[in-house]
Order: sequence, then structure tokens, then C-alpha cells
Amino acid sequence: MVRNDMENKIAKSILKKVLVSTLPMLLFLLVIFIPIFLISGENSSSNSGSAVTGTLNVSPEVEAYRPIVEQECIANGVPVEYVDVLLAIMMQESGGKGGDPMQSSESAGLEPGEITNPIQSIHYGVLHFKQIYEGIESKDLNAIVQGYNFGSAWISFINENGGVWTHELAEEYSTYWATQNGWDSYGDVDYVPHVLRYLAPPGSGATGEFQTPFPATSYVVTSEYGPRWGVFHYGIDLVAYQGAPVSSVAAGVVVDSRYSDSYGNVVTIDHRNGVFSRYAHLDRKDVAVGQEVTQGQVIGVQGNTGDSTGSHLHFEMRTANDYNHAASAKNPRDYIQFPPS
Repeated sequence: MVRNDMENKIAKSILKKVLVSTLPMLLFLLVIFIPIFLISGENSSSNSGSAVTGTLNVSPEVEAYRPIVEQECIANGVPVEYVDVLLAIMMQESGGKGGDPMQSSESAGLEPGEITNPIQSIHYGVLHFKQIYEGIESKDLNAIVQGYNFGSAWISFINENGGVWTHELAEEYSTYWATQNGWDSYGDVDYVPHVLRYLAPPGSGATGEFQTPFPATSYVVTSEYGPRWGVFHYGIDLVAYQGAPVSSVAAGVVVDSRYSDSYGNVVTIDHRNGVFSRYAHLDRKDVAVGQEVTQGQVIGVQGNTGDSTGSHLHFEMRTANDYNHAASAKNPRDYIQFPPS
């Protein structure tokens, strides 16, 4: 009996010490995560189908910063449904590496790279994003994303020009500031597709292995794969707008990049899984033969070169790098979810 009493006293003493040592940490975790869970729960129902939700494809380093980004959004009044967008921005800016993963030193009034603390970088990155988000009246996602790259002066420019991002407006803004300062260029006019390749919005056509060549742009199908005008049409025709960035549908290596009388500027990519994708009538080619590309990487822009009757993208999927051979041509709809024509 005496032994049992002694064992009980020892056990109670140990339990008390464990509780005393761990209680502060438990309380800290509750304070940090309960608001996140509550607010996330409130938004999960009200923002179902929001244009800023989708399939996030970022590195483990970036994903590890999610709790910090969420907490900064909550603390600074940024809707939590933009967390994935911020993580996609971080992926584009740094891949989650370095002391300034959101590359926010300049937005904090510092020299580039002067921030060396990731938490501080995220704090100022979220504040910068908040300024852009609150300033752009249309709340157009593409315009907001571009503003993170261009800076706060972009707000008045886009508000005065319809509020909706287009590649032409991004080029106009970039050219203006480059000319004003005597620079060769200003910002990244393809920043929107570069960021949104990590975030596939609902209805973007992302189906896992392959995604649409226009992941960040609205577009229509104007001509289907199959018989057309007495001949066989080996691809599908897509129209976004003249100069719209065209992206690789999957990772691979460029095996053709040239001008053809029929295809105009054409790029073909070997995806190393028995499938090749081809992009024709491009106004501009941005890749060369032998170049490795990632899924969503911009490889050119929509155009009207070659045997084309209007600006569009002629897109093919094949099982070999050949031309006009029915055996290798496949219906692109078998690989990618396109909108109805």
C-alpha cells in the first residue's frame, strides 16, 4: 500500500511537470490556429467556386509557408481565399528559397534583397498585395497579380483602362515606364501567366498531366479536330486575343521551333511520354530547339502567321513529331478539357 501511494505521488508529480512545461506551447498553438480554422471555415462555404481557388502546384518549400501566409492575411484583412494566389506569387518570385521568399524588400522601401527574414518578407509581401487588391476596383485577379510585379502605380492605370488585365495593357504600361527611365524594359509583361501556371483556376482545362495552352486567359474554340472544308483538320483552333501568351501544356523538350509556310511560326514539344504538342500560327516564338520547358511556361504568343485567316492558335496533339499524318494525330480533347465550341 505504501509503495502504491508513493508510485501515485511520483506519477502525479511527473504529470504536473509535463503539463506545466507544455501548457504554454499548447496555448500558443491554440491562439495561432483556432482563428485560422474558424475564418477558413466561414469562407469555405461563402467562397465556393471563387475565381481565386483552384489546383495549386507549388514546391514543398513554398507550401511550408502556408500557415504564415494565412496568419498574415487574417491579421491584415486580406481575404483568406487569396492564400493560394500569394503562394503562387511566392513560387514565381523565389520558389520559397532565400531570406526574402516574396521578394518584398522594395515594396517595404528597402534595397532589393535587403530583407533576410522569411517571416518579414511574407509580412511585407502580404501588405503589398493588400494595397494592390484594395486599390483595383474591378478585383480582376489578373490585374491584381500583375500589380504585385508592377507596383502601386499600376492601380490607377488599370482602373482608368477598364480594370481588366490584358497583355496589351501590360506591354503599354511596361513600355511607358521603361521609356520614362531610359531602361530596356520594366517589369514582367508575362507575369500573370507565369504566376497562374501554379494556380489553375476552375474551368481552366487542367486535367492533371496536361493543361490548356491558355491557363490564365479566357478563350473560345473556333474549329474542332476532324473533317473540315473537304480536308482533315489535325488540330483544334483556339482564340484568346492577338498576342495572348501561349503556354506549354506539360513539361518537355522543344524539338521544333521554326517558320513554316503553312503553320507560320510553329513550336513542337516532346513530352517524353509518347505525346507531342504543337502550337502553330504564333506571332512570336519564345523557345528554341533543345530547350527544356516546364508545364505552363510561355513558349510564344497567339498570332496570324502562315496559312491563317485570322489570329488564333492551331493546337495539335500527336504521338510522333510528323506532319499531315493521320496515324499520329490525336484529338486534343482526349487529353485536355476544352470549352465547347
